[in-house]
Amino acid sequence: MMIKSTFIKDIVKTNNISVEKDVSIYDAVNKMYNNKEGTIVVLDKGTVVGILTEKDLVLLLNTRTCFNQAVINIAKKDIISINKNRRLEYALNILIDNHIRRLIIVDDDNNFIGLVTQEMIISGFETEYYRENLKVWQIVSSLPKDIITLEVNSLLEDAVAAMFDNNIGSILISKFGNIIGIITERDLVYFASKQIDPSTPVEEIMTSPVISVHLNDSIQTIVDMMTSNNIRRVLVKDLSGKDLCIMGTRDIVKNLKGTFGLFIETKLKYTKEALNNIHEIIFELYRDYSSNLLIQWGNKKALDRYGNNIIDKPITLLVEEEDLALLVNELNRFDEVKDYELNIGDYSYKVSINKSYGSDSILLVCRDMTKIIKLENEVKEQQLTFENIFQKSSDGILIIEDNKIIDCNESILKILEYNNKSELIDLHPTQLCLKENLNTTFTKEKANKLITLILKNGYHTFECIKVNTNGHKIWLEVVATKIIQNSKDIIHAVFRDISKRKRTEYELEQLNKDLIQKVNAGIQKNRKHDQQMLQQSRLAQMGEMMSMIAHQWRQPLAAISTACISINLKAKINKLDNDTAIEISNKILEYSSHLSYTINDFRDFFKSNKSKQDITYEELINSILNIIETSISSKRINLVKNLNSIYTFNTYSNEVKQVILNLIKNAEDVLIEKEIKNPKITIETDGNKLIISDNGGGIPKNIIDKIFNPYFSTKSKKDGTGLGLYMSKTIIEDHCGGELNVSNNKEGAVFQIILGENND
Repeated sequence: MMIKSTFIKDIVKTNNISVEKDVSIYDAVNKMYNNKEGTIVVLDKGTVVGILTEKDLVLLLNTRTCFNQAVINIAKKDIISINKNRRLEYALNILIDNHIRRLIIVDDDNNFIGLVTQEMIISGFETEYYRENLKVWQIVSSLPKDIITLEVNSLLEDAVAAMFDNNIGSILISKFGNIIGIITERDLVYFASKQIDPSTPVEEIMTSPVISVHLNDSIQTIVDMMTSNNIRRVLVKDLSGKDLCIMGTRDIVKNLKGTFGLFIETKLKYTKEALNNIHEIIFELYRDYSSNLLIQWGNKKALDRYGNNIIDKPITLLVEEEDLALLVNELNRFDEVKDYELNIGDYSYKVSINKSYGSDSILLVCRDMTKIIKLENEVKEQQLTFENIFQKSSDGILIIEDNKIIDCNESILKILEYNNKSELIDLHPTQLCLKENLNTTFTKEKANKLITLILKNGYHTFECIKVNTNGHKIWLEVVATKIIQNSKDIIHAVFRDISKRKRTEYELEQLNKDLIQKVNAGIQKNRKHDQQMLQQSRLAQMGEMMSMIAHQWRQPLAAISTACISINLKAKINKLDNDTAIEISNKILEYSSHLSYTINDFRDFFKSNKSKQDITYEELINSILNIIETSISSKRINLVKNLNSIYTFNTYSNEVKQVILNLIKNAEDVLIEKEIKNPKITIETDGNKLIISDNGGGIPKNIIDKIFNPYFSTKSKKDGTGLGLYMSKTIIEDHCGGELNVSNNKEGAVFQIILGENND
């Protein structure tokens, strides 16, 4: 049986199938509908620049694309075109290999001529081919059996979405379980052309017929049926009449590839020039009058490899005698395409032996397997290498399937104290007597849960203990990984002896404990040292405050003395009446109370806080100024207060007071030492910040980073200990969790205390 060989130019469709690129999508769809075409070619002055198909409409409708825009904006650009002078067999190959439904046809100057579709190619072959060789059941066996349907009350937009989501060209419509209609890509052309509302029920608009066929129908019958009804799909029913699947023209074309060996004879006869461009090596052999097999023809690939002088030479120049006998035998009884492995020269091939057009000729289509065989040998070497790695690895390895050990390496036998592999095979992992810890052995339930976890997550790492027969404990780290082999879940478990690491970890743990003890001891020592320095700082401040209290007391003591003298004089001259005595006594009491308050403030100031208390900056400042304000004023220093913060802090108030007092006293000392004209100390708040500044000229840049260091002082040895600012920073930052910073402004030094707001 032969196939009629037809040129593409004999069947190409040329009329009304193109539009210019600036035409709207809507106009292109109208042309598609009016001319009953499934494809519109987009041109730019005669050159193909895109293509619009029925399948594209599924996407456009599903995404509600505007149809008023130029068609070039959405036209497909990946276009495959072939020359009109190609044969039909070539076009069929292109369709099959690229999974497409149509081809653009061009002339020798690459100008657009028309289209060739699957349906046209099918019709281009002799009907005898279909009658004799193909039945519906031969194609259906390879088709998906899932039929996607929509109920009759579904909307057009539902049908479009279903076709788009499932990447199908049609959707069946059912009512009460029975197929009553079909919506196809071709119908979408009509719907788009008529601008039918997407919310229209499909029952109102479906027009394409549902054509049913049976498994035993011939493909020619189906092709005739499709042609007469202008459809591309039929519903296939099984022998009992049950709906089986949808079959389309694309499925028929794909099936042709399954029997395409029948076309090779024709292709070789008419297209030897095309064979020169393929990758495989091809020889045509013929038998001469002496029954010798000679090389009659070779394609370009064959001649490049073996030289032009092989033509009309015996094939024995290239093949061994035993292979020659095989070729002669095939020439004598050839009835089908067969594949053999042959060595031709220095190369290895998989050779398809095909009957040529002469009774004494055969074609050898040779696929070069030299590299593949080399790769196969390399794979074998790699497998051998992996096997050696598996067996010789210092880590023990178990392979587990269905909760049983199916393989192992040599190292695991030594680790677990087994004599040979056969003793381990088919054991459940719990039979290895491994322990979770020193006191607990793995139970079967625990082991099965562990296996389930590994299979679920893909891997798991854990540690276990093996107690040897001599009582020696071996710590093992197990890294278990799931591997899928031959569609089965396999566990690859690597056992590594980590006993040395465990001993090192224990020693490190002991070292850490010793180090922690030493660090704690050092901390206690430093804490005691800090407390001593804090006490030293307090004692220094206490002496300074005694001087300030002397100023505070001088005025009230003088007033008390004056009152007493007044009482004494008035008594001597008999001028002391009751009212006068009471008035003078009240003044003495008032002055005495002031002295008492001063003593209380002094005592509270140096009282050690054991717990935090809520307090504001204003309360802290006022408490300090009750003691020192008189002393500062006596030195003609202007004290400026701007306390407007309402923030409350939970802190150690007396320690913060000590810091504030130290900062104020340092500012006072600088102003006096430098004899600043119009000296001034400013105390102000800004949110959670307390800022104490002076106009004493600032701190030199070369020492400003050192002033918080212990025992660093700018004062003389008799006036400064070098602990004040160091302890101030320690108190604020370490004890109270705040910040103490220093900077200079244009007038002098600026100290800033930042404490966290109490949000309770």
